[in-house]
Order: sequence, then C-alpha cells, then structure tokens
Amino acid sequence: MNALSDLWACGRMRWVVLCCVASIGCEDPPQRPSAPDSTATFASPSDAQASLIVAFDGKPLVTVKADQLAGKTPLAPFLPESARDPKAWRRLDAVSVDGTRRLDLTAYGDKYADFDVMLYRHDKHGPSLGLFRRPDARELPPHVKKKISQPHLKLVGVGRVNVSTKDRPKAKTELTKLVVSLDGKDTELLDQLTELETTAPPEHVDGAKRGRRRKRAGWPLAQVIDLVTPSSGIVAITATGSKHDEKLDAPWDDPDRVAIVRHTPRGKLELAVWTPTDANPISRIRELERLVLHRTVPKPATSSKP
Repeated sequence: MNALSDLWACGRMRWVVLCCVASIGCEDPPQRPSAPDSTATFASPSDAQASLIVAFDGKPLVTVKADQLAGKTPLAPFLPESARDPKAWRRLDAVSVDGTRRLDLTAYGDKYADFDVMLYRHDKHGPSLGLFRRPDARELPPHVKKKISQPHLKLVGVGRVNVSTKDRPKAKTELTKLVVSLDGKDTELLDQLTELETTAPPEHVDGAKRGRRRKRAGWPLAQVIDLVTPSSGIVAITATGSKHDEKLDAPWDDPDRVAIVRHTPRGKLELAVWTPTDANPISRIRELERLVLHRTVPKPATSSKP
C-alpha cells in the first residue's frame, strides 16, 4: 500500500511540474522595439557638414556653404587676389569636420603646380576638397580623360582649409656641445665650433655628379683640436660616442684622410673619416660626446685575467 502511495505522489509531482512549464511557455513574449517610421526624416551627413571655412595664413576669410558648391568650384577665387596663384603657395592644409583626418601638403607650389584645387559637394560627406590635374589642350584618349577627371588627392567632409604662402616654422634644434679633454681638463665647445669654416667631404664621395644628395659639411678635426691646443702637439685622440670609442692617430693634415666633426639634423655630433678610395666613411662615431687629446701615444688598455 505504501508503495502505491509513493507512486501516486511521484506521478502527481511530475504533473504539477509539467503544468508550470506549460504556463511559463504560454506567457506573452517580450515586445521588440518598434521599427522607426519609414516616413521620418533624418539629418544626412551633408546636412551636418553643411559648410567649410576657407582661411589664408591662418586667418579665416569666408565660410562656403554646401549649396554653393555646384560641381567643381576653384578654391583660388576665395583667397586674396595676391595669393590666387598656386605657384606662390607653400602649404595647403585641410582638416575634416571631426578633426580626425587631414591633408597637409608642404612646398605646394613646387610639387603640385600642375594641379587645381577644387571644392565640391560629396553625396555622403558634404563639402570636400580635391586636387585635379589641370586640363591639357591636347586631345587625350578616353581612358586618360577618365583618369584625370578623378582627384589625384582628396579629403571628404572638410571643415576647414588653410592656404599659406609661408613655410611652416621649423622647430629649433638644440645642438650638442663637444667636450674636449686635455691633461685632465675638460673644455666645452659649441659657439667656437659654429664659428669655424665648414669643409665638405671629399669630392669623390660628394655624389652630386651621380645625382645623389650632397653630404653634410663639417669642421676639420685639426681645426677642432686647434680650438683647445695646437694640433701639431697632439699625436692621437680617443673619440667617445654613445656606443663605442675609437682611437685616431696623427698626422691631422694627411691628404689621404679627411676627418670631419659635424652636427646631424637632430643636433647630435658625429666624427666621420673618409679616404680617396672609399665612397662611404671608413669610420664614424655617432653621438660623439668627448674627444680626449693625447700628447703621447696612449698605452693600450690591459685586462687582467680572472
């Protein structure tokens, strides 16, 4: 009898559980957000970016609205009359409305004299700017016409464009001083160096005849030594750089060896040595920090074995 009662209780419990599950499943599903009305209107990107500012030498001149840009509109007429020739432009700088994209062209008159800067209205991004190659009077094949009809460079969604006839001011580079040591006494050289007459590397490594960039000039090592003591009394030097040291022996007026101390574009010092048979320096001490002058030949450093 007890077994039948337990069986009945177990079956009843299962029936209750099934009813609960069924009732939960019959509840109304959560309502999804209704879709926006298809007749609602929204501001398009071109509406949000409806105008751009034209500036000259950093000063705003005029605000150009999107509805003023029918087709391609030249930028030059918005500038002062004296600055409308692109050959006189040194910099063209355009920035997007949100400030995340930029078109910055330096030495514009030298590099882009064959292009016209046009403002136009982009279908999705509003006022935009493009560099288009100036039309040629010659009859061009269709594929060439199609190519030059597209902007060579462009920036869409422009918020501001600035034209300048002045080069961007260069950041002042701090020049490194040279420390010259003699008989335990240090002498710092900087102004004395810049007052010396510079000398170019040997003609054969100049590279100008081969169309290569002319190598930087510097100060002859002998003249640098003369700023502290007559170079004729110095038989050797030890040049100390940021990574290694190097010893250089006299004579300092050797025609087969040209040693030059010079500043790099970053203001660091280096010592470079050339010979007539080498196109590149046979020795270069980068980030030169110190020159130690020796009146007698220094003894080689000895290392004790452990």
